[in-house]
Amino acid sequence: MPRTQTVAESLGQLRVNDLVRVNVAGRPSWGGGEAAEEVRSRVEEVIGRCAEHGQRYVIAAPRYAGDVEVPDPATPCTLEWPGPHGIWVLPVEFVDEQVVGQGLRVWVTEVMSPPRQNERRTFCRVEWDLPLTVAALPLDDVRRIPSGTGAATMAQYDAMTVRGHTRNLSEGGVRCRLPGPGLPVGVGVMVEVEIAGESFTLAGRVQWVRPTGMHGADAWDTAISFDEPARHGDRLRPLLFAEQLRLRRAGLE
Repeated sequence: MPRTQTVAESLGQLRVNDLVRVNVAGRPSWGGGEAAEEVRSRVEEVIGRCAEHGQRYVIAAPRYAGDVEVPDPATPCTLEWPGPHGIWVLPVEFVDEQVVGQGLRVWVTEVMSPPRQNERRTFCRVEWDLPLTVAALPLDDVRRIPSGTGAATMAQYDAMTVRGHTRNLSEGGVRCRLPGPGLPVGVGVMVEVEIAGESFTLAGRVQWVRPTGMHGADAWDTAISFDEPARHGDRLRPLLFAEQLRLRRAGLE
């Protein structure tokens, strides 16, 4: 995030041109779960001075895969951005979509309650496409995981190894695309990935799995949390920061 976000980072306030991530809840067609996948946006206008008086944020319309239809009015959403002690989360609801200026498509959102800091997500995530290998733990461990819709059978994942690529990466975990069948939620895995010439082997556990609607290597969107983030944090952190800086300078972050 640009350093112009000092106020937003320290006080949980947003200003024009601040960058945010957007989550849209309540629509199964948006990401296949309780919330759509996070997408980046930017604050275009702030209307009102405080949440108690119907403050609204006008943001650049997020772009979802397939450019799906806009949410229904009053759909719950969140605007999220990093702070010094975790992620700021601002609950809002979708009001409507408008076209302003030179054809810029924007969403109007209204604040529902004051922002809070979400300590659950204390690690900075970086969008990064890297090849990785995910190896499931032996069959005895997998048998204890209830199977879900689309999940692999026990025989299919007896110490099976799959190869895919990362979507974003942090000290605490990785979001990746993998071929089918989908890994069972909760199963233990070993993740192998090379980052900027350094090799990492990271123990973790599958947090959620969603079908992407695609085939082959991109069939399953998968989130994995690492068991011991601090173990490799000192090596991994500077590599993530360097990539984040590169993206910013390239205008991609």
